[in-house]
Amino acid sequence: ILIDCIGLMETDFNAAYKKTFNIESLKRKARHSKYDILEIIYKKKEEALRVILTSNLTNQIFDLIGMTEEISDYLRGLILKYPNQ
Repeated sequence: ILIDCIGLMETDFNAAYKKTFNIESLKRKARHSKYDILEIIYKKKEEALRVILTSNLTNQIFDLIGMTEEISDYLRGLILKYPNQ
Protein backbone atom coordinates (compact mmCIF):
# COMPACT_ATOMS: atom_id res chain seq x y z
CA ILE A 1 0.00 0.00 0.00
CA LEU A 2 2.86 2.38 0.79
CA ILE A 3 4.39 1.83 -2.64
CA ASP A 4 1.00 2.52 -4.25
CA CYS A 5 0.70 5.67 -2.15
CA ILE A 6 4.12 6.91 -3.25
CA GLY A 7 3.23 6.25 -6.88
CA LEU A 8 -0.04 8.13 -6.53
CA MET A 9 1.76 11.15 -5.07
CA GLU A 10 2.75 12.08 -8.61
CA THR A 11 -0.66 11.69 -10.21
CA ASP A 12 -3.53 11.70 -7.71
CA PHE A 13 -3.15 13.42 -4.33
CA ASN A 14 -6.67 12.49 -3.22
CA ALA A 15 -6.11 8.77 -3.75
CA ALA A 16 -2.69 8.97 -2.08
CA TYR A 17 -4.25 10.79 0.87
CA LYS A 18 -6.82 7.99 1.29
CA LYS A 19 -4.08 5.36 1.14
CA THR A 20 -2.34 6.99 4.11
CA PHE A 21 -5.42 6.32 6.22
CA ASN A 22 -5.50 2.70 5.03
CA ILE A 23 -1.94 2.31 6.28
CA GLU A 24 -2.89 3.85 9.62
CA SER A 25 -5.80 1.42 9.93
CA LEU A 26 -3.53 -1.53 9.15
CA LYS A 27 -1.14 -0.43 11.88
CA ARG A 28 -3.97 -0.49 14.42
CA LYS A 29 -4.92 -4.00 13.33
CA ALA A 30 -1.27 -5.06 13.48
CA ARG A 31 -0.99 -3.76 17.04
CA HIS A 32 -3.91 -5.93 18.12
CA SER A 33 -2.46 -8.91 16.28
CA LYS A 34 0.92 -8.35 17.91
CA TYR A 35 -0.56 -8.53 21.39
CA ASP A 36 -2.66 -11.56 20.48
CA ILE A 37 0.43 -13.35 19.17
CA LEU A 38 2.52 -12.40 22.19
CA GLU A 39 -0.22 -13.60 24.53
CA ILE A 40 -0.28 -16.99 22.79
CA ILE A 41 3.51 -17.25 22.77
CA TYR A 42 3.91 -16.51 26.46
CA LYS A 43 1.17 -18.96 27.47
CA LYS A 44 2.73 -21.89 25.59
CA LYS A 45 5.08 -24.25 27.31
CA GLU A 46 7.88 -23.96 24.78
CA GLU A 47 11.57 -23.71 25.41
CA ALA A 48 12.65 -20.22 26.47
CA LEU A 49 14.80 -19.57 23.40
CA ARG A 50 11.90 -20.26 21.04
CA VAL A 51 9.64 -17.89 23.00
CA ILE A 52 12.28 -15.14 22.98
CA LEU A 53 13.02 -15.51 19.27
CA THR A 54 9.35 -15.57 18.29
CA SER A 55 8.68 -12.57 20.52
CA ASN A 56 11.58 -10.65 18.97
CA LEU A 57 10.42 -11.50 15.47
CA THR A 58 6.90 -10.33 16.28
CA ASN A 59 8.22 -7.06 17.69
CA GLN A 60 10.48 -6.45 14.69
CA ILE A 61 7.64 -7.01 12.24
CA PHE A 62 5.51 -4.54 14.18
CA ASP A 63 8.40 -2.04 14.17
CA LEU A 64 8.53 -2.26 10.36
CA ILE A 65 4.80 -1.62 10.20
CA GLY A 66 5.31 1.38 12.48
CA MET A 67 7.99 2.78 10.17
CA THR A 68 5.66 2.35 7.22
CA GLU A 69 3.00 4.32 9.05
CA GLU A 70 5.49 7.09 9.88
CA ILE A 71 6.36 7.39 6.19
CA SER A 72 2.68 7.55 5.27
CA ASP A 73 2.15 10.27 7.90
CA TYR A 74 4.99 12.24 6.31
CA LEU A 75 3.43 11.81 2.87
CA ARG A 76 0.08 12.97 4.24
CA GLY A 77 1.82 16.07 5.58
CA LEU A 78 3.27 16.78 2.14
CA ILE A 79 -0.14 16.38 0.56
CA LEU A 80 -1.65 18.84 3.02
CA LYS A 81 1.22 21.30 2.64
CA TYR A 82 1.30 21.22 -1.17
CA PRO A 83 -2.25 20.32 -2.26
CA ASN A 84 -1.97 21.83 -5.75
CA GLN A 85 1.49 20.58 -6.71
